[in-house]
Amino acid sequence: MSRPQHVVVLGAGLLGCVIARQLAKAGCTVTVLEKAVAGAESSSAAAGILGAQAENDTPGPNLALGLRSRALWPAFARELEAESGVAVGYRAQGILQLLLSEADAAHAAERLGWMQAQGLSAELLDREALLARQPGLGVEVRAALWLPDDHAVDRSEERRVGKECRSRWSPYH
Repeated sequence: MSRPQHVVVLGAGLLGCVIARQLAKAGCTVTVLEKAVAGAESSSAAAGILGAQAENDTPGPNLALGLRSRALWPAFARELEAESGVAVGYRAQGILQLLLSEADAAHAAERLGWMQAQGLSAELLDREALLARQPGLGVEVRAALWLPDDHAVDRSEERRVGKECRSRWSPYH
């Protein structure tokens, strides 16, 4: 039997705290080091998009990792909510990537091609179809790439969960 390990995690944002949580659950002693205010760096700048497809211009290892992560999120969100008592704000409602120019639309059409070839759900919406789905968009929006399987987390709820994670699972210095 191996001895428990002491692990140092750099960064007390949501990701660092979740890593610390998982390590502690596995029996490790964890210290989280933060250079500034916990949750004030990348965690505070992120938009809450869980966009395996939205964040990739081509297929490859990053897409594969994102797709695997996206598949794990529903169970992970339920687990965090059960342990913390705080709603994560996880929403499996899809993402619209707005296209403002012909160049954006051409690039989206290329991406649509490889996504569909990979068996991923994606649809290019013209302005009329987009406005039927999302009324009130400005005149500069020409079209959108609809990614129904990408998800989001409510940023205000994510901050509350991060605070709870830091207080429960990750003493930081």
